Amino acid sequence: MSITSLSTPLSGADIAAWHRTVTEAQSHDLPAGVPVQGPAETAGRLRIGAMRGRATHRVAGDFDGVASVLLSDEPGNEHTAFLDVLAVRPAAASSSRTAAHRAEPTPRRRAAGRTANTSR
Repeated sequence: MSITSLSTPLSGADIAAWHRTVTEAQSHDLPAGVPVQGPAETAGRLRIGAMRGRATHRVAGDFDGVASVLLSDEPGNEHTAFLDVLAVRPAAASSSRTAAHRAEPTPRRRAAGRTANTSR
């Protein structure tokens, strides 16, 4: 799966596709009854620049995943970044090899009385 950097300003089609990805991820991840982000909020976050830096927007595949990173331009903090958005469509996340690798040991782990995966 390729990761692409979106050029600014984003097109209406890119904003709509970004919003679908974020909405699907939030609908899956948030508790029932918690409202998901609206289209105007998505458009605003993508169109209005950061106050103390610049935003970069990346997409994986055909908007299967999206990410926004804010890069600081404050003197002394030029080396810092903030992950503002990271969303993956549930269908894309569940089909990844990473998810399959993490799920495979689950039955053995539960049988052994363990409750968490750990890596060494």
